Amino acid sequence: MGLEIKGVTIPALLIKLDSSKSFEENLRELEEKLSSAFFKGSVSILDIQDAFLNEEQIGQIEEILKKYNTKVLGYKTENKKKKKFTEITEKKSLKIISKTVRSGQRIEYDGDILIVEM
Repeated sequence: MGLEIKGVTIPALLIKLDSSKSFEENLRELEEKLSSAFFKGSVSILDIQDAFLNEEQIGQIEEILKKYNTKVLGYKTENKKKKKFTEITEKKSLKIISKTVRSGQRIEYDGDILIVEM
């Protein structure tokens, strides 16, 4: 499956670790993906529902995010103590349009859209 990074309507990145990989493998993959200039200066929500992380591991993830200038807004978890937001709901994934959109054209999508002009 792989580590997931999704856009949510806050707008923020939803970062969910791959439970089939070790913590170290997830860290390497997270660092590799965040090294792209695209994610610099973004905000994120850590989905740690299935990850069973201790405080030290969460701190390591936050350090990587900090290294790439990404802020943590909160945590999506079943553990009520760690949740910083009352409710974080996942919306449809980000729709990427990689073509020129001309004046008068319409793009309709029930979610966030990123237009990358070629």
